[in-house]
Parts: sequence; structure tokens; C-alpha cells
Amino acid sequence: MSGGKAGERPLLPHSLPPPSMPMDVARAFVEKACSSDGLLTLRHWRGGWWLWRTSCWIEAEDRAVRSLLYRFTEKAVYVTGNGLAPWAPTRRKIGDLLEALAAICILPAHRDQPSWLDDRSTGVVVSLANGLLDVEGLRLSGCGISMSFC
Repeated sequence: MSGGKAGERPLLPHSLPPPSMPMDVARAFVEKACSSDGLLTLRHWRGGWWLWRTSCWIEAEDRAVRSLLYRFTEKAVYVTGNGLAPWAPTRRKIGDLLEALAAICILPAHRDQPSWLDDRSTGVVVSLANGLLDVEGLRLSGCGISMSFC
């Protein structure tokens, strides 16, 4: 092993679609880093980024999402006609990837909170540490399909 600190595992390269296909790269990112039980844990709503954290959504800065994309692509490679090439993230590549990611994770601007992302209707919902409580139905749901922000 070379590089890194003693006892630290080196980052192994992973294969991604080429930078010229940002939608495919964004789908790979969502699959590997932004889904739980088939649900998206990253959303783009009204110009901002939102991350699901156990029982509520928290707002994430644009630069925090950019940082995630840089880390996801920095050791990646892609297949070319001449073999493997480093993905080599740049401001332009990450900007294209960020736009594609927003298109995949978009929520309609007309949606207001609190609401369920699957459009079901319910009464009062309270966000708790272990899930979402439907007060009228006395049901606790642990899934992240509510748009109840902390």
C-alpha cells in the first residue's frame, strides 16, 4: 500500500459513465449515495437542496452537495476507446453533474410543506426522532416520504 496514513485504506477507483454523460453519472450517484429503501434521500426543491436525516429533511448548502460530487468522482475512472481514463472532476464537470442531479431529484415548486411526497392526504403529522406520527390516525411511519422540514 502506498499513500495515505498508516492503517488508512486507500480509495479505490470505481468506474462511472464518462463526464460527457452527466445524467448517467447523476443516476449512479443517486443509486450509490442518495437512496434508502428505494426512496430518494436528496431532493432539490425551490432552488435549494434537502437531505433526509432519519425523521426530517434538513437544508444543505449548494457547496456541500458540490463537495459530495467532487468526492464521488475524484478517484473514479471511465472507459474510453483507449482503455480507462480518470474522471478528473473540474468546476465545469461538477457543474454539469449538479444540474443533472437537480433534474433527477427535483420536487415541484408548487408543493408546500408539510405534505407527503406521494401525494396522500392526512391530518396533522409530527416529526419525531424515530419517525413521523400521524396524530389523527395514531400511526408512526419510519419512511422518509414526508416533506416535513426541521
